[in-house]
Amino acid sequence: MNAQVGPPVVDFAAQVLQKHHRQLEKRGKHIATLSPPERHAVRIAAKKLRYAAEFFLSLYLRKQAHKYIAALSGLQDVLGTLNDAATTIALLQEIINVGEHDDSRQHAKETIHGWILGMSHVQLKDLERVWENFLDQTTFW
Repeated sequence: MNAQVGPPVVDFAAQVLQKHHRQLEKRGKHIATLSPPERHAVRIAAKKLRYAAEFFLSLYLRKQAHKYIAALSGLQDVLGTLNDAATTIALLQEIINVGEHDDSRQHAKETIHGWILGMSHVQLKDLERVWENFLDQTTFW
């Protein structure tokens, strides 16, 4: 017996995907100017959308869906790197605040902090690019 997926399942999937897509667009508005906690919220919204898209993938044309998911994955990668950088800066500050204060610790902190800020600057430019790429994708539902 062949079970065929009917419109109610496809309609439900489209509603779920559209809801998560709208939430991501809303959280990502003005993405380049968001604070690290705001970007983290965008990252979580992207993760929820990706999980839903992958869950419902078999209901749709794979080529269009894969392109959308790939754009979403690229967005998640950059957001993840920026989140790691923000977390590292916070942890670095905690480590430096504990223990003795000497010039070598301060120099190490400044060196690491500078490297992370430089890398984050590059990633913010990438973030704008991957965000635009994501927004340019046609939804597959």
